[in-house]
Amino acid sequence: MTRTTDAPTAKRPRTSHDGEAESRKGVRRGGARAQGALDPALSSLLRRQFFCCAEFATCRRVGLEEVEAHLINAGLSITPRPQRVLSHLPDVMQAIACIRGDVTAWNDLVNAHAWCLDRLCAEQLGANDGLIFARRFWRDLRRATVTASGEGRSQPSLPRGVAPRLQQYSGVRPLRLWLADRMIGAAATTNGTPGARRPAMLDSEEGSRTLPLLAGSFGASAT
Repeated sequence: MTRTTDAPTAKRPRTSHDGEAESRKGVRRGGARAQGALDPALSSLLRRQFFCCAEFATCRRVGLEEVEAHLINAGLSITPRPQRVLSHLPDVMQAIACIRGDVTAWNDLVNAHAWCLDRLCAEQLGANDGLIFARRFWRDLRRATVTASGEGRSQPSLPRGVAPRLQQYSGVRPLRLWLADRMIGAAATTNGTPGARRPAMLDSEEGSRTLPLLAGSFGASAT
């Protein structure tokens, strides 16, 4: 009885479908890796963009490794279109500096965004209550952020789960809009104002400090 052996099978040439299948596998692996590392392609782009923002990074004393660690902890890998973070790296660096307890960074954050968020609260809650809530929001944002970083012991006055903290900022949107949405959410939760909307003025990239104040809020316009 003669023994037969199977002829060696020729390898099938790679096709574009093979690359797509591997990409899908990479996406699945990336989802499981969300707490460990960013997608390699995104990480490479992040490095390039970081060096484009080197001046701001130096100003805030933030390193690339800090940025990557922050984005991993904020869950960037599992957010839709994570590449959007490339447009908002200075905001991410600002958040990291605040988390670290940089007093100048906190002052700059409030000076840059409090004016429009104050108006937002005034529209939702009225002039007096709105401004009171806005001050409370900023105070609780700082307390929750510093407490989460282990730098402080005071607890925010907003209910647990309502007070935001900058550790949650993943950078896929401008920090101003991220803060505005959380302020609206906190106001709706604590003051019963469902259906609150964000004014269109917050959707502009830079905003304007000469927008008129809301009718009936202060009885005058800002300059």
